[in-house]
Amino acid sequence: MALAAALITPSLMADSVDLYVGPYFYSPGGEFTAVTTPNYNGNYSPSALASVTDPYNNSVVQGFETFCVQSDVDFTPYNWGNATPYNLSISLSSIGVPDAFALSEGTAYLYSQFAQGTLSGYDFNTGNDPTDAAIRTQDAGELQAAIWALQGGQTYGGFPSGTVGNPYYADAVGYLGANNVTTAATLATDFGTEIMNLTDANGGPAQNQLIYLGSTPPPTSSVADSGTTSALMAMSLAGLAYFSRKSGAAQPTPR
Repeated sequence: MALAAALITPSLMADSVDLYVGPYFYSPGGEFTAVTTPNYNGNYSPSALASVTDPYNNSVVQGFETFCVQSDVDFTPYNWGNATPYNLSISLSSIGVPDAFALSEGTAYLYSQFAQGTLSGYDFNTGNDPTDAAIRTQDAGELQAAIWALQGGQTYGGFPSGTVGNPYYADAVGYLGANNVTTAATLATDFGTEIMNLTDANGGPAQNQLIYLGSTPPPTSSVADSGTTSALMAMSLAGLAYFSRKSGAAQPTPR
């Protein structure tokens, strides 16, 4: 009976997350370190993972780095006194008022790039040089501000602008186009990114965070290519027409 209980219990356990204030925390926003059950670390580049110390047993654990999608909803970090993991569910929309916004394509794109360690301009160099850590923390503040801006135009005092002069917001606009960055993402356009909806032991909402599932091929850029594709197509058609005339091939009858 004990063995049966041991085998059954894990399948009945709800998904959960311990959220830490990690090494690149731009107070009071991300980066945060998420240690989840089940473990999603395998979806992330090593540069988007971080090691933190569990304050309750002094062990070192590794989690993925994440950012919040709500500026007006709070949570208590695991290493700041919250010994109870949050319940976790994953979806394309955010729960909890007042910031219950759907995941935007711009947010999905930026976080997918971050999770893969390929976000342009982000200092992923986290060696022993404290300068690198300081730069990464500043980058985290700018990325967090851009995410808030893309999630319903949210802002927070003390943070950089999420739009004006923000390199990550400009990156999203450059890839998706200004009209698409705030469009609600679908499973076909979420770049593998979704939202972790968090609730406490009493079912109350806590601050929602981002997660990279790595299961969706990234959509191609929506930005026009300044006519390059059209020009190449025209050249190809012209070449085909030339060789058809040279070979005396019969032309199809117009209908």
